[in-house]
Amino acid sequence: RSQFSFNLTKRFEISGEGIMDIIRAKEIISTLADGIDPITGELLPAEHICNNPEVVRAFYTILQHDNVTKQKKTYENAGKKWTKEDDALLKQLFEQGVKVSELQKKFVRSRGSIQSRLAKLGLIDEVFSYGVKHSTYMQTKESDIY
Repeated sequence: RSQFSFNLTKRFEISGEGIMDIIRAKEIISTLADGIDPITGELLPAEHICNNPEVVRAFYTILQHDNVTKQKKTYENAGKKWTKEDDALLKQLFEQGVKVSELQKKFVRSRGSIQSRLAKLGLIDEVFSYGVKHSTYMQTKESDIY
């Protein structure tokens, strides 16, 4: 039986077999969950352990958990107060046409945080549709922002 270890760089090491990237590991698990041999691409026999309903549920649970973890990404500046300097720089960059995704990186904050601050600064309007709060941009086309 192989020995597994997991390190903080999100790579698995199987002793004697080198390092596997987490993306490749997820591809393999996803393929197995679909009942396909990840090496040959052939369908697994119906009696194969990977076709056992409990095993398939376990595969999808792991894959779903990873997606949920990604969605809950936290940002270093989440919850911190915006300074006057931050507001001035945000306004300047937004008016220069810098995309929200770039503003997220610059300020280390979520898309929602950036959009909320832009609304507070009067640079965008906030609207509701389908019961969800969305932002529309007053002076910039949406395609220029994303």
